[in-house]
Amino acid sequence: MKMKMKYQAMVLGCMLVSGSVMGQATIWQGGTGDWSVGGNWNNGVPTSGLESHIYNNGGGEVATVTAPGAESARLVMENGAGLTVAAGGDLTVGGQALLGNALTSVGSTITVDGGTFNQGTVGPGEFYLGANLGGASLVVTNSGTANVAHLAVGNTGSGLLSIDSGTVNVNGAWLISGYSAGGTGNIVVDGGALNT
Repeated sequence: MKMKMKYQAMVLGCMLVSGSVMGQATIWQGGTGDWSVGGNWNNGVPTSGLESHIYNNGGGEVATVTAPGAESARLVMENGAGLTVAAGGDLTVGGQALLGNALTSVGSTITVDGGTFNQGTVGPGEFYLGANLGGASLVVTNSGTANVAHLAVGNTGSGLLSIDSGTVNVNGAWLISGYSAGGTGNIVVDGGALNT
């Protein structure tokens, strides 16, 4: 019995350590600038093991991905923050993407402008536009491509998915518009493709 309890404590300790490592984050502080510049983040450029958080605190925060190979463990965006994936750039978010997660958050937008945005490649793979009462958008244009896992366009907040001359591939089990009570979702496909 004592050995079993020691083993369980050891496993729990390992789980807590690995969970805390995966929960580490770096926060955007670069105003309008390039994703790959270390000085634009408070804890260095995001990696597959480091979350990225972009909050607009009045400084017009817009991160732009201009080169291939950008990555993040998880993505959180709030308060009108922007993220652009430009032509020639690609960004892979291994787990969740939460836009408009804070109750008062409004207007955060990911624009895939000719580049490639991959999300949910490791899991959990939920992508929420308007995760809580906030609002958020995913705009795909200029032949950009977004490959996402499970997509909620408006969870308990409001969400917009707009595809104009681009492609969105939903690779998971669900695409939901207006997921929970009070959630509203708007999906506009104008000159592009939405594949589920």
